Amino acid sequence: MWPFRERRNKRRHPIRWNAFLRCNSLEGDDTIAVTITDISTAGARLSLERMQVGSRHLFVRDLATEYELVIPMGEDRLKLPVVPAWYNLDEGEHIFSVGLSFTDTTGEDRRRLKSIIDHLENRESTPDDPAQRHDRD
Repeated sequence: MWPFRERRNKRRHPIRWNAFLRCNSLEGDDTIAVTITDISTAGARLSLERMQVGSRHLFVRDLATEYELVIPMGEDRLKLPVVPAWYNLDEGEHIFSVGLSFTDTTGEDRRRLKSIIDHLENRESTPDDPAQRHDRD
């Protein structure tokens, strides 16, 4: 499928947030530090230095593995169930990129995620530079 084209239904917003990816499987419960590089209400892209925790690969695991993206928010944490969609190595940077899709995000966590995305959209649509504003006074 070349050339690649954007197939996402939801717009991603560029960010740079520290977070954690938690992997719970029959092999063990592992957590790895990640950086979220973009996010939408449907999923996120992560950047991480390695694809394994100890001797275990993050995604080559038992089928019963459950993944959770944990985003620290002050005293609280936003916990979002996810499934890996893809991963790639940027050989020039020696960094892995990982695409995640949110699953079963309901209730309070869904409301909080939607609020974060709304805030990002408002921030992007409001110019920071007063000279770029087009007020019609």
